[in-house]
Amino acid sequence: MFIASNVGFKASGHGMLACDFDSVATQFQPKYYMKQQQHKPTHTNNTTGLAPPDAMPVTADDDDDDDDTRREVEFPDPEYSINRVSGFLCDCATGARIMDTSILNSEAMLSNVIAYVHARMSVELDFVQHSIPYAGAPASCQFFASKNYNVTKKLLVFVCSSRGSTCGIWSRSLLLRSGVNVGSMLPYFRKAIDKGFGVVVLNPNVNSVLRGATKLAIPCSSTPEEHVQHVWEHFIFPSAAHEIHFLAYGYGGVLVSNLIFNHAVMANLQPRLGNLGFLECTTSTKCPPQLQHSIGPRWVSWETSNEIGFGKQIPNQSVNSVGITMSAGPTGSSDGGGGSSSSITQTVTKRKHTDGDVEEVAGDRVVAMRLVDDTRAQYLAILERFKRWLHTEHPSFVVDTTIQLPLPSNICQMYLDYASIKRNTRGEALVPKQYNTFSTIG
Repeated sequence: MFIASNVGFKASGHGMLACDFDSVATQFQPKYYMKQQQHKPTHTNNTTGLAPPDAMPVTADDDDDDDDTRREVEFPDPEYSINRVSGFLCDCATGARIMDTSILNSEAMLSNVIAYVHARMSVELDFVQHSIPYAGAPASCQFFASKNYNVTKKLLVFVCSSRGSTCGIWSRSLLLRSGVNVGSMLPYFRKAIDKGFGVVVLNPNVNSVLRGATKLAIPCSSTPEEHVQHVWEHFIFPSAAHEIHFLAYGYGGVLVSNLIFNHAVMANLQPRLGNLGFLECTTSTKCPPQLQHSIGPRWVSWETSNEIGFGKQIPNQSVNSVGITMSAGPTGSSDGGGGSSSSITQTVTKRKHTDGDVEEVAGDRVVAMRLVDDTRAQYLAILERFKRWLHTEHPSFVVDTTIQLPLPSNICQMYLDYASIKRNTRGEALVPKQYNTFSTIG
């Protein structure tokens, strides 16, 4: 029941966790007690202003707006609309999905869809735009955050991919060919909000603006790395979040890994670090050895695989690999236009209506949102460490090399004992409990 209700993810067969991890998660991670920060921000104004109209077509509602009835965002082009169920671009007159490649490849149409996504972020999700370096600057870029990002206990930071991508968008090509529900982060945002997370959506690929024929670098965001560093220093770090989670796609994984591998950043981030999700990412920097122990159990990568089924662990090919790698399913997608990225962000389900008709609905697969709730992905990482410890401390026990869940009750109890031994902060030499039986995992 837990898996079925966990952020919309459903699956069956081997490898699924059969217990409510929320009831035992505290046994595996030490609680974080946040001390009052005694620092002063370098800027008295936290740059909460809205972007100029030409930079972003839609702005968030005022904070004092008490109207609970939100209007539904209309598509900017009156001849077209976005189907709210499938997310596809449709003809307003006929309701048919647009398949014309000249329309789908149009930069003007792409701009309209991006504006539509940003409008829904502002109007329907109450996201607010923040400006770098400040609102009204001659050269600035905007990124989004939920209204409660600076006061919520849990914060989830989204980092998009390579140049050309913008905040809230996984892939420009997927946005039109596979629909808004696949190409944008909207379904992820809503699920994160429903789970009580504050959200920050970085926009690292906007690094300059044109003023006439002059190209102006954006201060504090002249490179993707500088953008991420600025948002960390002035927004994420000063927030009240006890748990800071990151979800990165493509080149965003390089930006996140560079940030957390920075010793100055990690000194402040480590006691607040949540989980790290990487979708089709290749990091350019090897994890420092001193961080392996703390980062490894939190690091989950998702890669497409034609050999290993969706949701199952992919064996690490390198001894230098950090964390675990999970399968996002086979390369390609049902619509033929998504490539490997589509299999990362989408799944096609069938919904049966009361009239007996069956409709194909493209919905987000939420391949990494599960991990922010400390679910199966982190459990598997702990299991790997547990097996290594068990092999050393109790070599007579035989552990099946195939990880399969659910676990027998006596194995779960050994987990708790193992965690208490590893987490002992007083340096006491605790003697492991003796077990008369040990079933193979599975």
